[in-house]
Amino acid sequence: MGIFKTKKAEETGSTRLPRHIAIILDGNGRWAKKRGLPRTAGHAAGAETFRRIATYCKNIGIEYLTVYAFSTENWKRPREEIDAIMNLLGKYLRESVETMERDHIKLKILGDPAVLSPELLLNKGKRQLPGRRSEMAVLECAGLSKSYGAVKALEDIDLKVEPGRVVGLLGPNGSGKTTLIKLANGLLQPSAGRILVCGCEPGPETKAEVSYMPERLEMPEWTRVRRLADFFADFYADFDRERAAALLTRLGIDGESRLRQLSKGLRQKVQLSLVMSRRAKLYLLDEPFGGMDPASRDLMLETVLQSRAPEAAVVISTHIITDVERVLDDVVFLDRGGVRLCSPAAELRAREGKSVDELFREVFRC
Repeated sequence: MGIFKTKKAEETGSTRLPRHIAIILDGNGRWAKKRGLPRTAGHAAGAETFRRIATYCKNIGIEYLTVYAFSTENWKRPREEIDAIMNLLGKYLRESVETMERDHIKLKILGDPAVLSPELLLNKGKRQLPGRRSEMAVLECAGLSKSYGAVKALEDIDLKVEPGRVVGLLGPNGSGKTTLIKLANGLLQPSAGRILVCGCEPGPETKAEVSYMPERLEMPEWTRVRRLADFFADFYADFDRERAAALLTRLGIDGESRLRQLSKGLRQKVQLSLVMSRRAKLYLLDEPFGGMDPASRDLMLETVLQSRAPEAAVVISTHIITDVERVLDDVVFLDRGGVRLCSPAAELRAREGKSVDELFREVFRC
């Protein structure tokens, strides 16, 4: 099956394959009709082809395969016909599932449960840790390491972030904070060890679980605030427009303002408001309060705490410890790519007899 052989690859001699590809699974109704077969025979043939493609992808090293199996044009059909098509899809895919799982291929059905057939709501494919979902660590690292050539950014990190906790990821410049956040967001790949988000390796399916705020806002300066909200709504199904509008209004930011008209602090407020307007299970905030005055930091901290669901976890990477430590449940000190200290904040203050900020200055004194 030479489905990944391209002209560019032939010209360059490259053998590099993508980690994630997407294919369209056709119902094969016309294929069956041409051969004088019932339509269901086409569905069965399509499911078998899907199994073969998935197995082939697994064997050559493709990690994620997204299959579009129900086109938007089908939604124009009568509801009973939609249900019949979905039930057939579930029936024939299910017959291929057991074979694929024996080959260690994990499946997960993506879609809105309100409109999907019960036949499809198996929710398979999550590489979960033992235990119930509510008890699972939102973020877990085990022996996690990341190197850039000879430079070790992270080395042998063991860490768990439990649901509902606010965690301060603290350390001097170059300690590995941003690298860890990018690994959790699937923007980097580990050199060794593993990292799990809600029981899954970071990838396409965890994007719906994580809301990420990078240190720098990479958007054209001519973009209007309103258009940024539109982008979030287009990309994230869990984006709450009403919440975003309320937050921006509270901050006195006009949706028609362009980014170039806003100060650095106001841009940070816009970005943080949009990130916190998602219904995520894990919020990863990389230096979210840079450029803000103390009063604004207090307001945005309050926004972070009020916007998230009670079971959602927040990881904050920051150098502004004095203003932030009052909201932290847990503290992690990173130093030269390793965990120097990991403790509940209240226990740390009681044990050491000093604030987190004072201890940080003592540990990392130059």
